[in-house]
Amino acid sequence: MEHSMSAQSSESLCHLNATDLVAGYRRGDFSPVEVLDAVLSRTERLNPRFNMFFHIAQESARQEALVSERRWKEGQPLGLLDGVPVSIKDSIAMKGAPMQVGSRALRKIVSAQDAPPAARLREAGAVLFAKTTMPDHGMFGSGVSTAFGVTRNPWNPAFNTGGSSSGAGAALAAGLGALSVGTDIAGSVRFPASLCGLASLKPTHGLVPHLPVVAVREAGPMARSARDLAAMLHVLAGTDKRDYGSFPALAAGVPGWREPKGLRVGLLLDVGYGNKAEPAVVAAVRNAAETLARAGAQVEEMSALLNVDVLVPLAQMSATTMLARFEAMSQEQRDLSYLPLLEFAERARRLTALDYQAAIQAVDVAKAEVVRATAAYDYVLAPVVNKVNWAAESNAPDDDDIYRLTSYCGMFNQTGQPVGCVCAGFDERGLPIGMQIIGQRFDDRGVMQLAEQYEALRGFDMQWPECQ
Repeated sequence: MEHSMSAQSSESLCHLNATDLVAGYRRGDFSPVEVLDAVLSRTERLNPRFNMFFHIAQESARQEALVSERRWKEGQPLGLLDGVPVSIKDSIAMKGAPMQVGSRALRKIVSAQDAPPAARLREAGAVLFAKTTMPDHGMFGSGVSTAFGVTRNPWNPAFNTGGSSSGAGAALAAGLGALSVGTDIAGSVRFPASLCGLASLKPTHGLVPHLPVVAVREAGPMARSARDLAAMLHVLAGTDKRDYGSFPALAAGVPGWREPKGLRVGLLLDVGYGNKAEPAVVAAVRNAAETLARAGAQVEEMSALLNVDVLVPLAQMSATTMLARFEAMSQEQRDLSYLPLLEFAERARRLTALDYQAAIQAVDVAKAEVVRATAAYDYVLAPVVNKVNWAAESNAPDDDDIYRLTSYCGMFNQTGQPVGCVCAGFDERGLPIGMQIIGQRFDDRGVMQLAEQYEALRGFDMQWPECQ
């Protein structure tokens, strides 16, 4: 395999999706080494401006690419992602790479082993080339971090990437790696997918093992197309004995491919609490619903999801978790911690044990109502966030109450339902607008199928930013 790509064609390799890369490897059009070199060269040019990565595993990635190239030459690839460059979120352990969870208060610890997502990718031959930036402790839906600074959106660097998988979103939009793994506890693979024009999946809880185990957090694939999500989920899913909550991967072919025709689709524009979506967001999601209706789906607009402000008890629970984390730190670490997060955690100090139990109960009641309200539909379409975007340096559109950013997303972590995100359009500034596709538990493949079908029907092709 000759390594003679021109500078222009080398740069174009960075914009190929994972499925296109694998097809090219199979034909012998280019090699994993050529692709990695192109990605590393583009990373060197763009990372200082957009701040996607805090660690580049250049030497180990090059070795992985060389071994992958040999497998392809011998006609013995390991799987669907052999030779595909993939980045990993800061909070996911990757052997030999540092982990800081976005906080300057925590020293960089070099991971001694791979967490399950990194392990599954490595076993499939993927080339793990970088760790992505994130906000402190993953507690903000933005790209602002005390450890790494501000991560900027390749569509327009004045705007936010969303978070907490902020570096992953920026990297994919900029053509730095075909795939990335994020994590999601209240929208953290969906916010950056929405703000950066990507596809992502928050899987059914337990389908993708992760450490440490958190009852409402999932590791999820992020990509430039819904088709790539399916290949990545196939690799990530399955039992890992280190995660006691993980279950076997869903059986191949279940469910079978379903066309939009006849699907029962709910259109959820009002969750009943938080800030309602602005007109541009509503218009994009409504237009997507109409697109699926023209393809034969039975679309019905839903009433408000809940009649209580569930963000209040959810915030109480999260604040309590963060307060306990800060109490375990030294005073020096607390002094280095992000002040808005410290202030958020301090809300929990005046809560009693009975208050905390009441918050848990209120969320449990809301979970049952969400499951009931969505049970009549195969899938539900909804906004990801109430705003198209906001300033790169801000934690949220409304800095006075950052938790309200999760209004459209958070409850589906609580119920464990799979949720895909796809780009549903752009506003007048050319900024992407994402849409959630919410499915029933264990129907992850169905969610991804509908996402892929919608991408084929939506009437526009993604013209990714050149980032000159």
